[in-house]
Amino acid sequence: MSKNSIKAIFQNRDKAINIKHKKLFLSTQVKNQEIKWSYSSGYLKLSKLKSKVLRIYKDNKNKNLWIVLIKEEYYKKGKFSHQGYLIYKIIRDNNRFLIFDIRW
Repeated sequence: MSKNSIKAIFQNRDKAINIKHKKLFLSTQVKNQEIKWSYSSGYLKLSKLKSKVLRIYKDNKNKNLWIVLIKEEYYKKGKFSHQGYLIYKIIRDNNRFLIFDIRW
C-alpha cells in the first residue's frame, strides 16, 4: 500500500506540471509549502514533467520516513530538455505521504 501511495505522489506532480496547477503540485509537499532549492516556479516553467520511481527505501529506525530515488525528465515547449536524478525524503503524516525534502 505505501509503495502505491508514494508512486501516486509523483503521478500527481507530473499531472500538476502538465496542467499548470500549482496548488496540486504543492499538495504533494508538507503543509502545501515550497521546498527550499526546489521551488514550484521552476517546475511550472516546464511544459511537461515525467517522473519515474527507481527505488523506495523505508527507514529502519523511523517508521514514518521513506527515501525515494526518482528520475525526472524535463520538457520545455513540448521537447525533451534534460533529466535529473533526485532523492526525495517522504514522511507519512496522518496516513498521508508527503514530500518534506529534495536533494539534487
